[in-house]
Amino acid sequence: MKVVNISCGLGNQLAAYFNYLVIKRANPEDDIYINTLIYDIPEADKIVKQWNGYELEKVFDIRLKNIMDVLSKDEQDSIREDLRATRFWENGYRSSRAILETFNKHGFGFEVAGNFLGDEDYSINQQLKLMVNKFFSGQSRSLFTYGLKQLAWIIGSGVRRKPTAEFLKKKRDGNILYFSSFEGIKSPDLVKEVGPELRKTLAFRPFTDDKNKEMLKIIEATNSVSIHARRSDYLPYNNDCYKYGYFKRAANYIRRHVSDPVFVVFSEDCAWCKKNRGSIGLSEKDTVYFVDWNTGADSYRDLQLMSCCKHNIITKSSFGYWAVLLNKNPNKITCSQRGDYLTTNHF
Repeated sequence: MKVVNISCGLGNQLAAYFNYLVIKRANPEDDIYINTLIYDIPEADKIVKQWNGYELEKVFDIRLKNIMDVLSKDEQDSIREDLRATRFWENGYRSSRAILETFNKHGFGFEVAGNFLGDEDYSINQQLKLMVNKFFSGQSRSLFTYGLKQLAWIIGSGVRRKPTAEFLKKKRDGNILYFSSFEGIKSPDLVKEVGPELRKTLAFRPFTDDKNKEMLKIIEATNSVSIHARRSDYLPYNNDCYKYGYFKRAANYIRRHVSDPVFVVFSEDCAWCKKNRGSIGLSEKDTVYFVDWNTGADSYRDLQLMSCCKHNIITKSSFGYWAVLLNKNPNKITCSQRGDYLTTNHF
């Protein structure tokens, strides 16, 4: 039995689904399940941001076997109560470890595979990459430390991809609980291998409202360029974008290579973006649209629109990165900060 843990928002859920497909190919004789238990613990939102809950089924009609569904109602309730009793969101206990120990308390006998708890065959190169990522993930204190971060990412880029593919593609014996949620979609080998099946299942439902229909017409009729300005809880990781000219460099590159670009801005804080156009690389001369109406349970519609744009500029965010991966334009220009996103350009 293999179980892929799913948590956080839609971007991370899609990354876990990507890993699910890879693991399923590597272990064709095993039953492959998902675990969405974290969404039953609303208190966990304090440290494991749940956004709009589990969305893969609602947004894409992806129906996967859930490990909880093989249990009786009494067993399900008992597992939920035991996980809640750990109060991991208050005492610094990792949610991944709490989930693992809770399931094993109920006799599942899971071993763990993933970068949250460690794994003896998890590549030293990958561990090094994760350490560098963690060390340089916060805001830069100065232009010098920002430059140091950029240099570290350039040097570290050579160790980031192959270990991930080998890790996820490994056939494993026994009952395994996977917590590796985001690294797989940064591997070009895995994206090439799983991409066709992935795109076949990730089909958005057509728009039904007038605003999104009209926006889609504009996107399809122009040289549209999405700008995803992730802020809110991810501002500590993205503040460098606004301080050290990332957006300006990316937007200037677009202007040099795209005729009459039309910029379409997506953000959970569009009000700030409208007041600070220069901070996201835009001037008064640019043709710009701000998409600020897809909120709450309809937030995924932003991802749908971004994936339809001809080109993409993103910040650090799994949500924005999926727009890059789902963009079907064969000549797309995709821009991100220095790092390990599979974009065409890094700034």
